Amino acid sequence: MEIMARTWGRKGLFTIYAGLYLISALMSLEGNTTPTIEPYFLSLLGEHSMLSSVVIVMSIAYAVGKPPMTKILDVFGRAEGICFAAALYSVGYLITATATDVKVYIVARALSALGGQGVQLAQQIIVADTTTLSNRGLITSTVSLPWLLTTWIGPPLGAFFQRRGPVGYRAAYAVFGILLPLVACLLFCTLYLEWRKIKRKALAEGRKPSTKDLGFGVTTRRHRTLSSSAYSTSGSSTRPKPPQPPAAFSHLAPPSHAFDDHLDLESASAPGSNRPLTAREHREACAATDAAKELTKRKRWDMTPWSKAVELWYDLDVLGLVALTVGCVSFLLPFTLATKRPDSWGDGLIWLLIFSGALILAFFGYYELHHASIPLLPPRLLKNRTILGGSAMGFFHFASQFCYESFFTSFLQVARGYSPQDASYISQSYIFAACVAALLAGYLAKITNRYKWIGIAGVLIHASGVWLMMRSRNLDGSTFELVLSQLIGGVGGGFTTIAVQTGCQSVVGHQDVAIATAIFLTITQVGGAVGGSIAGAVWSTSLPRRLAHHLPSSEQSHIPSIIASLPYALSFPSGSAPRIAINKAYVDVQKILNGVAMAMLVPGLLSMCAMKDVNLGKDDQGGEGVVVLGRASFLACEDELTSSETSSLLGGSPE
Repeated sequence: MEIMARTWGRKGLFTIYAGLYLISALMSLEGNTTPTIEPYFLSLLGEHSMLSSVVIVMSIAYAVGKPPMTKILDVFGRAEGICFAAALYSVGYLITATATDVKVYIVARALSALGGQGVQLAQQIIVADTTTLSNRGLITSTVSLPWLLTTWIGPPLGAFFQRRGPVGYRAAYAVFGILLPLVACLLFCTLYLEWRKIKRKALAEGRKPSTKDLGFGVTTRRHRTLSSSAYSTSGSSTRPKPPQPPAAFSHLAPPSHAFDDHLDLESASAPGSNRPLTAREHREACAATDAAKELTKRKRWDMTPWSKAVELWYDLDVLGLVALTVGCVSFLLPFTLATKRPDSWGDGLIWLLIFSGALILAFFGYYELHHASIPLLPPRLLKNRTILGGSAMGFFHFASQFCYESFFTSFLQVARGYSPQDASYISQSYIFAACVAALLAGYLAKITNRYKWIGIAGVLIHASGVWLMMRSRNLDGSTFELVLSQLIGGVGGGFTTIAVQTGCQSVVGHQDVAIATAIFLTITQVGGAVGGSIAGAVWSTSLPRRLAHHLPSSEQSHIPSIIASLPYALSFPSGSAPRIAINKAYVDVQKILNGVAMAMLVPGLLSMCAMKDVNLGKDDQGGEGVVVLGRASFLACEDELTSSETSSLLGGSPE
């Protein structure tokens, strides 16, 4: 991205960001529309209680999809990754629109989640490619600006589809499945056309692409790392300086000494000076030496088609991906499915799945630590306390949020009597507040050059919101109190998310920003899956008991239907004895979920405190991405690598 950005000018960069904002607008509109429809769609299939299972599967898809999507964005390129993700999203939504069985529905939602997270991850990485560290939190938060508008457009749009019954439910998913690929075309075409421009210019100047690639236009991270680091130890480059970017993006220009001197491994001094190497430069130098030896030994550029396939297998860490996916699904889903088995928690199959999932996850950890060539979650990054603490904070934050949000709109409609549209307004007020708070958090991080205090304040504000939620989850609570609790929780969530993501990115070199972001988002989404599984377990076990406790004996036979269908629960007249009993049962369960959510914020606060308080201004980063479309780079070919491009490819450990 840096190489492209240096040749774009203002028009190219503005077009890229226009594409990012258009995609964000459509996806935020979907995120504010479908929550109104989903409970009714599942009720149409007779499986309203499976709502938490859908949340779990989608969270797992969001989690396990990020590491391979990061590798696709690095191996094949940003544009190809966006194209692939948009295709997955579209296919998932079109299958959802035609689903007649809950299993098909869940699989289709998982596909759409894989595509959606891929598009969102590409947005985050492109922002990281083109911003300085001190500005990154602010620019990242602007990508969520469309949520401020779609928060108010989505609920009435969802209510519009909901009022049209089953045809409307299906039409809503079909519309979004068709629109996203069309909207993503602007971003994809801009990246593709810019790459073609660079290619024509390079060929006109007599440059050739690197021969150390996989053929068919694919160059892997390992090939680029090995070839660049081998060259960095062998001599100097005489390539002239590239064109400078516009003033607004002047940080994309490499330092002047980058084209004159190289990292001198023999003298162990910094380029262009006699000072000793810093700890980071020393690790990068060691990585360059090791990579050069590996390049000489293996000569990967001379590969058969089978070798290319094997190389992609290792680069994408397919075995680790499968183990993580199967392990998460096997371990988490039984918590919501247990009550559907004849013997409930006494069923041996439930415990077999849980223990199998735990063993598979243990195998995943062992394999990634000892055998994976390019692990999904690199241990060298996980050893960093800031990345580990930030990821843990994200885990507990999302686990808490998914605990109290999974069945919140159902609670609002049944226990409090709100319409689907009004229930969505109240629920989505959290997102609205989070987007506004994220902008403020990004600005505060920019002017103070610190992020940690913002994150700690965010956790405390979020905890205050959850405490108020516990007070407002009553039959006689005011609407003002309900909305206020959501707004306070959203402010805390916006502060926390921006601060933690900025912190995780601040302790790595630019070459590791993508994978550090993926680690944070992966563990965060696993937290969402855990929160959803807890919500499902509490809902599926506690709601039947509370209904049995509150309902008159003559109405006990309705319990299975009340649990399975939201419209059936709403069919009892307001004020009738059965409806009052149902309302009380919903309140009881929602309070349990909020109590669990509050408890999860305690370890989250401790994790936030463990992060390093980095000076964002002093440790500033410029965008140094070199992956454009995954094809062999014509501006960083094997014979003309500069030291700035070499260092951006080195896999040095973070400080």
